[in-house]
Amino acid sequence: MKLTIQFEKTITFARDMDTCYHFLSDIPQTATCFPNVEDLIDLGNNCFQWDLEPQGPPPYSVQTIYACRYEFNKPGSIQWTPLTDIGNAFFSGSWSLTPQSNRCKANFLLNGEMDFLIPEFAEIMAKPLIRSLFNSLLNDFLDALQQRIASI
Repeated sequence: MKLTIQFEKTITFARDMDTCYHFLSDIPQTATCFPNVEDLIDLGNNCFQWDLEPQGPPPYSVQTIYACRYEFNKPGSIQWTPLTDIGNAFFSGSWSLTPQSNRCKANFLLNGEMDFLIPEFAEIMAKPLIRSLFNSLLNDFLDALQQRIASI
């Protein structure tokens, strides 16, 4: 089952743009804010593999594994592209940061495709459930980032 994900949200961090950029550029540190990360593997050359914990009830639980190459472009731009030979999901996206006085406005964009082995009869129920779960994870991630960066 193939599932397309598109997610975009603009948030405000309670810190200046340099602090936010420095934090978000540290992928292992940023990953500590993402829910259900089972493992983050540094592949070298700004490439990381993300293994998320399996989600959902057995025998229909699904695990998302993906890898991305990150590009850090000052001022305030971080982009990632998928490594298509790793995992069952392929994500591209970006952070676009703009200063707002002593705060930082951040636009988070994620596009991707996930591929899971799900029985055909279950696809009609699984697609909206997985999409909702993933959107919830992304919202939780952004909330956790806001809290963590505010505490720096």
